[in-house]
Parts: sequence; C-alpha cells; structure tokens
Amino acid sequence: MSSFGGSLSLTMSGKRGGQRPLRVVANLTRANYAQDTTTAGNEMRQVRAPHYVAQATREIWLVYATWWLDLGAGGREVANGNGVTLGAALEYNGTTVVAPNASAFAMPDDTTFLAGPFKASAFGLSAFPAGAAIFSRTVMTVTVGQKIPRAGQYLSEAPASRLNSAAGANQLSGTGLLTGQNNQPGPAPIMVIGRTLSPAVSLMEIGDSIGEGQNDSNQFPSSNNAGGIYQRGAWNANKTAIAQIGRHGGQLSRLSNGTPAEGSRRRALYKYATHLIFHFGANDLFDPTTYASWKALLVAEIAIARAAGVKHITVAGISPRTSSTDSWATTANQSPQASWDPTKSATANADLAARGPGNDAFFDVNVDFGDQGAAAKWVVTGAANFATPEGTHPQTAVVTPAGVRFTTLIGTFQKY
Repeated sequence: MSSFGGSLSLTMSGKRGGQRPLRVVANLTRANYAQDTTTAGNEMRQVRAPHYVAQATREIWLVYATWWLDLGAGGREVANGNGVTLGAALEYNGTTVVAPNASAFAMPDDTTFLAGPFKASAFGLSAFPAGAAIFSRTVMTVTVGQKIPRAGQYLSEAPASRLNSAAGANQLSGTGLLTGQNNQPGPAPIMVIGRTLSPAVSLMEIGDSIGEGQNDSNQFPSSNNAGGIYQRGAWNANKTAIAQIGRHGGQLSRLSNGTPAEGSRRRALYKYATHLIFHFGANDLFDPTTYASWKALLVAEIAIARAAGVKHITVAGISPRTSSTDSWATTANQSPQASWDPTKSATANADLAARGPGNDAFFDVNVDFGDQGAAAKWVVTGAANFATPEGTHPQTAVVTPAGVRFTTLIGTFQKY
C-alpha cells in the first residue's frame, strides 16, 4: 500500500487553516523510470540534484517513490522491488537542512513519501525567492544486490545529478558537490512540492517517451533548454514549476489497466498540479485499437484529473510513425509503420483540436513535427534524420521550436 510522509492534512489539495495547498513548485524533476541494482560493496547512492523555485514559496517537500518502472522489454513495469533507507535534505545558498522525517527513513517498497517540511525560516528566509536554485540531497541505501531507483529514463533527462556510488560516509549534511561526482542518473525526488505565497502555475506532464524527451540530446540545466518539449517550455517561461511522471512505452490504457505504479500511484500525484498535460497516443492507436475506444479512456482520465483538483488540462497531438528508405530526408520515401493507420491519428488530432474529449487546450506538436502540419509524415529538409532518426521520436531540431510554442501556451494559463 502506498503511504505518505507527514500528516494527512499536509497532503490534501485544498486549503486547511488558511494555508495555500501543496503544489509543484520547482522544475527538473522526473518519475523513477529505471532501477539500479547495486553490486558488492556498493550499496549506497548519493545525489545532489538542482531544482529551480518558480515562485516565492514558504515551505518545500521532496517527493520520493519506490514504485518501479523498468526500461526492459516493452517498457514493462517492475511490479515488485524492495525497500530502501532514505536520507533527504535540502540545500540553499550554502546551508543544508536535513528533512525532519527523513534523516534515515525505512521506506518500504511501492511507497510514495513526502520528505520535509523544509521551512524557509530554517534558512533564515521568510520565503524561498522566485528563481532560487535549490538542491535536493538524497542518500539511498539497500542490501547489496537490491535495487535503488534512478531519477532519469534517458540521458537527456538526468537532472545534472552528482552521483557518488561509493559506500562511503553519508554526505547528507554537506554542501556543494559530492566527491566522485558525475552526471549519471541516480536517486532523486520525483517532484518538489510546496506552498507558494500567491497563486501560481504548477505543471504536470504524463505520457510516453515522446513527451519525456527521448532523442532530445541536450542535457539540462543550461541557459536555454531542458529535456523534451515540456521541460524546455517550462524553463523558457521563467522556470515554471513542472513535474513529469510519464514513462517509456507509455499508454493511456495502462493508467486504468496497468499495475499500481502505472496507474494509481501516478494518479495520486495529480492533486499537486494546477495544469496537467496528457501526451499519449503514439503507443495506443496501433490496430486494432479504435480512436473511439481510446477517446473513452481519455474522457475518463480527464474526469479523474478534474476530481483531483486539476484546473486546466492540455492534450498533445499525436505525431507521425513512419518508416523511411532514405533516412527521413524526403516525404515521398516515408510510409506508415506496421499496423499504424495515419488516418486514425489524423481523426484523433482533429477531435483533440476540437476539444472533443473535454480538454481545455490542444497542443499541436505537428506544427513542428509533421510535414505541413499533417500527422502522416515527418517534416523534412532534405537532410538525413533531420526530424527523427527512427520514425517515432523527434530530434532536438524539432523539439526546440515545439518547446518555444509551449512557452507561449504557458503564458495563457491562469494562476491558482
């Protein structure tokens, strides 16, 4: 059974006692996609990961998960993992504070845990300022041969983690980089939540590997980008708070028909978002699935999100899936992948644009991905692999302008 750290009142999405609700307040966070099996004499992982506070925030919580998503065959889920011993701390401006409830917390398998609270007053502040660069410091320890979750599915998603794989001293209370640091994925919060001083936009994206940024080669943080459309868009929009809980091989049907990590564990996080983005379809609409059956799932998921308190829901368009005889240099030499019917995705995109499932907004990825805005084929320039290297996932060249357009969409969102 999933459990949460802190009292129940701290995990409710509505106001209690005049307090603003807990919402996503920082960016550069990801769900735990893969697992890392430790080896002899190497049972500890330590990570210092950066996050950027979007709006003045009086208190922060770090959200950790031990529900397991695997990069194995078909992106299948690891239904049974193992527990970890978690240490969590927050670093800001040279001061590190250990979580009151997680200096050495025995965190069971299949658990979501809120480490904190980290009060601004503990850092000598009335509030963490907008744009503040904070660092989560995480130590996870297991029995040799067990698994520790990793915070990145693709290299482009690694949150510039500083990973120390040695079974050395616990550096939870330190400041600055860990010794033996590198940029490999390691254990980190799946989201950073807190209480802002005033209304804000708190984004959450859930979907498949296209939405998660596979093939977007630039790592973050940097001056102008992050991994994938939505991290890029949020970064450009004054580092708008965002958490991404999608997964490799993601399908909308798995939210209702999958194991808990694919469905209920992630759905339980909707309450921390004001604005939700669904990016599904590229793994759903293979024959014999009909658009009508997929739309019914989307309508139901939108209702679940609204019941959780989400104020605004954007649905992304479905991008091309093609094969090519000339490395996607021309449209003439592209053809649909096996069991993929482009007329079906075109029907879906038209209905999504018309808000047929009840979505509040439509983000048309094919303005940048698809030839002349169509969903049938990838855009071409005559250069090999310009838009995609394999017919399914977009390259940085087309993800970059899509991120810019998503920044514009964020600018239309009401703050709550």
